[in-house]
Amino acid sequence: MGAPETQITMDRAVRALILSVCLAAAALQAGPATAQPAPPQATPGSAIGSGTLSALSHAAVPEPSYVEVVLTDDSPDNVRLAWDVHEALGRYGWHSDQGPTLRLTLETYTIGALGDSSRDTGAADRRGGGAESGESLYVLGVLEGHLVDAASGARLWEARAVYRMSDGDLPLGALAMAPLFVAALGRNIDNEPVSLQAP
Repeated sequence: MGAPETQITMDRAVRALILSVCLAAAALQAGPATAQPAPPQATPGSAIGSGTLSALSHAAVPEPSYVEVVLTDDSPDNVRLAWDVHEALGRYGWHSDQGPTLRLTLETYTIGALGDSSRDTGAADRRGGGAESGESLYVLGVLEGHLVDAASGARLWEARAVYRMSDGDLPLGALAMAPLFVAALGRNIDNEPVSLQAP
């Protein structure tokens, strides 16, 4: 039997392999694409939306550590989001073979907002009441994450992003939010405006 460190490394490698297999399976489940003209693609790095990001640290996030990604909904869009977050965690050094295993649970959903869709999402999310002249109902994307210690279940950090897209493509907005989400891991952030860039 190998050393405990070797076993932990193998377990983490298996988790990463399972995530990549799930991503491939989701793509196959979606079926072949129908013959429709492809929508225009945004230039990588160009602005495609905006939003706000809030985060709260409950305890210090141990470093080094390994952060695994868990989904509350394994739709194809969310499986791709999990993979992008997994990759971003690796780039930010959260795939260490040392230290504890942490679990980042991701959830996406939509909310309606009443107001001028050109205004910032934070203001739209806070407003209530009836419709005023020139106001309309529009949809915002929400990405939430909760980081816990996998062994003890202790909550370490949580974050919530609310965003809107220029073309209404909310799944793409979640992907664009992923690196900002990972960069904020462990920090306290109070409703900070963010600009979403095309992946």
